[in-house]
Amino acid sequence: MYSIIDEYSMMKKALPDVDVDSLNAHAHVPAHAHVPARAHTTSLVVKDPILPDLHGVYADFFFEDILEEARQAMIATSTSTSTSTNAKNKPLVFMEVGMHSSTQCLQAARVGLQAHCVEPSPSSFKRIDSRIRNSAKEVRRNVKFYQLAASTQTGLDLEFMSGGGTGDHVGGGGYDVWTMTKREASASVSTSKLRKAETTIVKSVALDDIISNKILPTINYGSASTSASATKMSKAVSIPLSQKIDNIFFLKVDTQGHEPSVFAGLQESIREHKIDLILTEYWPKGIDFMNDSMGPETECTKPVEILQPLLDAGYTLYTLPPCYHPKAPKDASLARLRRMIDGKEIMPLSTLREHCMWYYDLERQYREGGDGKLSTGGDEIYQMGYWTDVLAVKPGFKFTATPVTRTGKII
Repeated sequence: MYSIIDEYSMMKKALPDVDVDSLNAHAHVPAHAHVPARAHTTSLVVKDPILPDLHGVYADFFFEDILEEARQAMIATSTSTSTSTNAKNKPLVFMEVGMHSSTQCLQAARVGLQAHCVEPSPSSFKRIDSRIRNSAKEVRRNVKFYQLAASTQTGLDLEFMSGGGTGDHVGGGGYDVWTMTKREASASVSTSKLRKAETTIVKSVALDDIISNKILPTINYGSASTSASATKMSKAVSIPLSQKIDNIFFLKVDTQGHEPSVFAGLQESIREHKIDLILTEYWPKGIDFMNDSMGPETECTKPVEILQPLLDAGYTLYTLPPCYHPKAPKDASLARLRRMIDGKEIMPLSTLREHCMWYYDLERQYREGGDGKLSTGGDEIYQMGYWTDVLAVKPGFKFTATPVTRTGKII
């Protein structure tokens, strides 16, 4: 049974020490994204939640809050007299899938988390590796790097479009996410929106195999010597107890439309509740495009397939506020999005498909001409659509220490 609740009143009661009236959208977000400057605090909240809105909390701000909660948890564990010695010595585990840069991987390692970071892009590797190696020893030793593409299973050869940018993705050169069109694949491609990129072959890994300690990092920066090469995948034979993964505290996924395959290789960990918090980019149009599921008969099938197993396993889902490209037209679609953020319109959250279709409806029903094709200037057509991030929280999850951040208190 679903009900609309005034989240403003709810948050006032739940967070008496927080200035709810001044909650802002914190906007350290990917360079290609735009988020509104302010988010009001009235929205759809659902009993037996399916995607209640986590207001004003954008992905990077959420990330920083969760790292602080992790830091507090590790402090509490290290000082607890009732905690076993083994538990005290074992750090929480963070996993980032789809890095592009080493920034968040190193942020987690700097806090003291064991950071398992997954990125297949050959073009990004040299930059990532250099930044990690130039970090302080006490930070570097916490990083485990996998130059592999998270996917349905381990050991596949996958085409990968590699240019070193945020748009690198699994799939050949025929995919153009700016125009949402496919052309004949070629060895290399260059457009006005994408730097020159080349199609290469990368190895895949199922995240279940990493979490089950079956696959070693291609580079363990905590070992005495590390090779500059990260292309060899090795099956685990013996892993020190202190390095074994028992549970993932926080998993972050952003793979440019490849998320259905990533989550297909994660089903065992989801069913067995091995992950406390999962944050994934949720870009319905991009997911459908990259998985050949666009069109009235199939659209939203793949996006829903990502989230449904999480609900089936008892995870609670939250949607973060929507984002859009800075070149998105300032038209009725954008106006509608802003009305939703301002609390003047309710985002449909009663089913996963309805929520997914909301992003398509922004273009189809509210754009001039009704065809979702409005020029951004010159001959360019904006086709990228809109997206958000979805947070999944394990059933029964509670932070070890009393939450200190706004995000932690809301969760």
